[in-house]
Amino acid sequence: MKLRELEIRRAQLEHQVIQDRLDISHSARDWLEATAPMDRGWQKIARYKGVLLTGASLATAWRARRNRRHERKGIARHLRKGILAYTMFKRVKGLLSR
Repeated sequence: MKLRELEIRRAQLEHQVIQDRLDISHSARDWLEATAPMDRGWQKIARYKGVLLTGASLATAWRARRNRRHERKGIARHLRKGILAYTMFKRVKGLLSR
């Protein structure tokens, strides 16, 4: 190709890139407008995430202790307690690190 043809091709490609960027930004704005109600709803739910996780952890711990009379003795009991302690530790650590 000659130099002039290359310059024309480059200008066409630059124009196409600019147009594609404009299309993407317009589509992103439309997407944000369309999903805004769902985002607001999710943010309302996410506000109470810590409270829900803490409540679920406490309910799990309470239920595990309450079922003690029905469970067998041995390694399964200790394994279950270990998993519960590890899970609660991770949740508390995650809540405190925020």
